[in-house]
Amino acid sequence: MIIQLFDGAEQQRMMGLSSVFQGLGMFVITYFAGVLMNFSWQTAYWVYLVALPIALLVAFFVPKGVGQVEEPTTNVSTSNSKHVDGKVWVLSGFAFLFNVTFAFITIKFASLVVSRHYGTVMDASTLLGMMSFAMAAGGFLFMFIQKHWRAYSMAIALAFATAAFLILTMSQSLLLSGLGVIFVGIAVSVFMASMVTSVGYLTSAQQVPFSTSVAITCANVGTLVSPYIAQLFSQTSGNTTPAFTFLMGTFVFAILLILATLAGLNYSKLGYHATIKGVAKNAK
Repeated sequence: MIIQLFDGAEQQRMMGLSSVFQGLGMFVITYFAGVLMNFSWQTAYWVYLVALPIALLVAFFVPKGVGQVEEPTTNVSTSNSKHVDGKVWVLSGFAFLFNVTFAFITIKFASLVVSRHYGTVMDASTLLGMMSFAMAAGGFLFMFIQKHWRAYSMAIALAFATAAFLILTMSQSLLLSGLGVIFVGIAVSVFMASMVTSVGYLTSAQQVPFSTSVAITCANVGTLVSPYIAQLFSQTSGNTTPAFTFLMGTFVFAILLILATLAGLNYSKLGYHATIKGVAKNAK
């Protein structure tokens, strides 16, 4: 909806703020889930009641039909709104691989800290909590990146992710691991906001809602299958150490970084263009 309802600098600001509050929301929800878990593990799921007031606010205050787009039909070859362009599928593949790899940190980070004897499970949990604040900071960083280096916003996110996993692969201290976790939080925030923004750039306004759903679904499926991918890496290599998993993640992020940089170099060619009386619909 942000992509459909806002343009230019305002769109960038809204996407950045969305990432900021997503990070803060993750921290708050995780905190209250921990508080509720003091009663029982089942009680922790009551945090999802937060969806109720959100649903009511949407029902009563968001105008009906908001976000619906009517594209001109004169001299325009309009595609079905459920059609997903090939470029969006490629972007969805990026999102899938990013989330598969990013989720290694929630699966293996505590094991990494404990196995290397420089911290406890509680220390690892504290550092992972910092990731939420890093995601919030990443939202502000996204606004700056979109303003100055829009074409390379995804590449910058992947550079943070690559550096983060490289740091975690080599880390022997909580301080260095904390830096890696912060970089991961920034990477996730900037990447996800860049991904959603890119959907609006790569396809027509009519196709944005469904195409965005496809990209986000692929990202979530990546998170879902991440434990199995991590296990596959360990089984095929015969190396079950957490450090090896992060090393493989570093390679994946590095490859995605190279591809994203190449896409940035050709950014103007990748945008969606629909000719309406000789005028391109989307400008760089």
